[in-house]
Amino acid sequence: MSVADYLSELRSLGIRVRVQGDHLQIDAPKGVLTKSIQRELGERKPDILAFLNQASGVRTAGDRGLKPTGLLDNVPLSFQQLRVWQLLRLGLSSTAYNLSKVFRLRGALRIPDLEKSVLEIVRRHDILRTTFKMHEGEPVQIISSQSDVKLSVTDLRDRISDTPAQEIQKRIDQEVQREFDLKAGPLMRVSLLWMHQAEFILIITAHHIIFDGWSLDIFLKELGLIYNAYSSGQPLPLPPLTVQYADFAIWQRRQQVTSRYAGQIQFWEEQFLENVDPLELPLDQSRKSIISDRSATRELTISEHQLDQLDRKILQVSGTKFIAVFSIFAALLHAYTGQEQLIICTPIANRNQIETENLIGYLNNIVVLRADASGDPGFLEFVERLHHYCLEVFDNQDIPFQLVADLPGVRHTPLARGLFAFEEASDQTLDFRGLEVLPLSADSEETYHDLAVFISPGKGGEWRGEIVYKIELFDDDTIAIMAENFLTMFDAILENPEFRLSHLTDKLIIPARNALEIQEAERDYVPPRSDIERELVRVWERVFRTQPIGIQDDFFDLGGHSLLAVRLFVQIEKQFGKSLSGKFILESPTIEVLAKSLQDDRSSIQNEDSWPMVQALKPAGSNPPFFYIGRGVAAIKMARLMKPKQPFYKLDLDRNRYLSVDEMATMCSEKILAIHPEGDCLLGGFCFDGFVAIETARKLQSEGRDVALLDFAQSG
Repeated sequence: MSVADYLSELRSLGIRVRVQGDHLQIDAPKGVLTKSIQRELGERKPDILAFLNQASGVRTAGDRGLKPTGLLDNVPLSFQQLRVWQLLRLGLSSTAYNLSKVFRLRGALRIPDLEKSVLEIVRRHDILRTTFKMHEGEPVQIISSQSDVKLSVTDLRDRISDTPAQEIQKRIDQEVQREFDLKAGPLMRVSLLWMHQAEFILIITAHHIIFDGWSLDIFLKELGLIYNAYSSGQPLPLPPLTVQYADFAIWQRRQQVTSRYAGQIQFWEEQFLENVDPLELPLDQSRKSIISDRSATRELTISEHQLDQLDRKILQVSGTKFIAVFSIFAALLHAYTGQEQLIICTPIANRNQIETENLIGYLNNIVVLRADASGDPGFLEFVERLHHYCLEVFDNQDIPFQLVADLPGVRHTPLARGLFAFEEASDQTLDFRGLEVLPLSADSEETYHDLAVFISPGKGGEWRGEIVYKIELFDDDTIAIMAENFLTMFDAILENPEFRLSHLTDKLIIPARNALEIQEAERDYVPPRSDIERELVRVWERVFRTQPIGIQDDFFDLGGHSLLAVRLFVQIEKQFGKSLSGKFILESPTIEVLAKSLQDDRSSIQNEDSWPMVQALKPAGSNPPFFYIGRGVAAIKMARLMKPKQPFYKLDLDRNRYLSVDEMATMCSEKILAIHPEGDCLLGGFCFDGFVAIETARKLQSEGRDVALLDFAQSG
């Protein structure tokens, strides 16, 4: 762990480290500065002193703004990038971080000039030539002088008459959903489908770790300017960049020791002195049923008349349209949840320095807003509270979300449940001289947030709204009613902004709260039985800051989420010296199962005779065991949904090892009989692996065994 990350970890525990001459001054809450921390501080003292003294030496330069460093190798990640890296390490789908834009082009497109334009932008911006790797235990950026980003052209002119529109859309969706390899790169794709002689579809896709919404604006603006210059024989119109994204990442790390940074950290600590409850959204399905981050979108429209009324009746209190509309959304969530303190995130551009205005890269930050609905205020009073609070928040917006999320008061709070984004007017289009350019839809299909609302200017004087939601948590009808309720509340507020929040709630159609909530059986406390279980209990209790934790307590039932999982990984690797794969916390969500995995080297490396690999996701229980055949996280999610007395095993097949379904079924039946030699069992599998499960059931029945349940699922 680097010195910067170690100091960041100490700050998350409330420990402050400062330099006094040749000594370190340590300030810590009572009981936090343990002997092991004191010992490690002593061992790291020379490195910490050197780091803090060096950082202090560049403070003045840092405060003046970004400066070019010229670094190309082993550049530290920005905090924004680090968060994405850590989440992907947990096994989250990479395509949830794909950012895309699609256009239909009509006219005499000069393809060589378009290709040269793409290469010029890649040359200008180092981040588009960047890949990522591990160096001395830390992820770093590697900037190449060359890049594989180029214009990919697919000529469909001879086939377009036989290609239906649905097939074209499928091609577009497949392109924007294709995963990136962060280590190999490139992390951006520019593709051109040549439809007719003078008709094209341009698809631009980039990974969020190198890109954000503002970057897309920059890319499109530069692509238009450069293409128009090349196609007309004019000189390139863009001045050289003064800094690169790597300079921002280094500058951001150095800001950790400035007085301004310390003041902002203190602000956020004061906001979350006590533990904060997560946003309790009206789910239709249990979170434990989630297998993917697949999403859908429900659109809504705010009319020009509604906006005029908003300006006249609300804007004088809210100060900005963002706060006015955010207040309506927060009031709606209060009506649904009944919570008096609502945690909702919102993105900000985070480009407060002139050097970053034309810089491509992941700079945008997420700030955590806390809407106070206590005391059933009138709506205007509610707006006024949010107005004053947001002013303070935006004065302290430089602290990366990663660090705020690690503060003690919110460390156990899932912050990705609700997001509100108010997007200012942005062209996000191309200006290709002599060409007609029309934006097309690109279905990204996945979302990181459970529920996200995006508001942006639409055609004419209207505003366009989108509610993006995880389809495995919410039914379509639930979100349709929510969209109607949003507009109903909007009108009710315009009718009388003095209405109390409780009065506004009475005007809505609110489903019965928690009507479909899945009740989990209570589990008795089970103490650790071995040294490794006792070590893991201490790690879990330190990370969760609660005790006692039993060896059968589920990580997610305890309030675990992705950022806590990252922290747990670091502690386990430090304690046991083993680097865990991202799926470990999903496959081993209890100390009991995790301890067994850590003890058994075969949990990560299996010899030839051990296949198919068997993993006991829930080994204990009196019911007939369920054997799930196949790879992926579906089995893990199913295991977590099972009752406490239901044993659950996963047989992880490697299809490259077997010649036929019959051979796979033979191996699976042998494993099942070895684990469960007598009595009934249950089998399941998905798609191809489901056929293996069917054949395995036949083989078990031929051995005189009864398969009480055969669960065969297919996609689509």
